[in-house]
Amino acid sequence: MEQVQPYYKRIILVCNKTRPAGAGKPSCGEADRGAAIVMALKEYVQSHGLAPFVRISQTGCQDLCGGGPIVTIQPDNVVYARVTDEDIPTIIERHIKEFESG
Repeated sequence: MEQVQPYYKRIILVCNKTRPAGAGKPSCGEADRGAAIVMALKEYVQSHGLAPFVRISQTGCQDLCGGGPIVTIQPDNVVYARVTDEDIPTIIERHIKEFESG
């Protein structure tokens, strides 16, 4: 095993877990909610040249299903619940925008 230093300044983890209908638990991936958040964040990162600094990654369950979609920001150790498209500008402002100047 080799430990390496990550080069990203932020890793944004977006739950995109889907469960079968009738599973009894909500899922972040229902109606493509998680996927839409991932795409919007990736589009912003790409269009602003931030790919060397910010990684947007889909995850499986983060075990906070009742509050989905869940977005976790590392290394800030911040978790957002019930994220909607309208929340994306706030996430960008709080966690990504600072890297626009390089």
